Amino acid sequence: MKKSGRYVIYNNKEYSATMDLDTNEVIVFTNDKKEKKNGFKKDWSTKGLYYKRVAIQDIDYAFYLSNCALYRGEKVVIFGSEDDCLWIAADSDAAKRAGIPRSDKFSYEVLVKNTEIGKCYEEKKPIWGFEKKDEPPNMD
Repeated sequence: MKKSGRYVIYNNKEYSATMDLDTNEVIVFTNDKKEKKNGFKKDWSTKGLYYKRVAIQDIDYAFYLSNCALYRGEKVVIFGSEDDCLWIAADSDAAKRAGIPRSDKFSYEVLVKNTEIGKCYEEKKPIWGFEKKDEPPNMD
């Protein structure tokens, strides 16, 4: 399965990232030990991981990356895999049209064979105020 989650473009490189809501700083992560020369510090809780805290103003772009696909003509999100199967989820309307069962009060998800999935693609959605470049960042 391809990568998913929050990412930023910082100094012309792509990094996985998270937002520290207490300080409004972006924490960028890398496995590249050479980044220590660029101010990255070793994360002592995770072997081989390095991090750096940066101001949101120093980020070129931030986005959430999802793995999506078509299932029975409806857009679904791929969130896991097992053997030759994929875990998929959809919003309630798409799930009802595609026959995806409700898994709890607010979720619709199911494990399906890879062969049942149509076109797969990545979807990038801007986050942390990068939806509109001419407005200041929204930290919500």
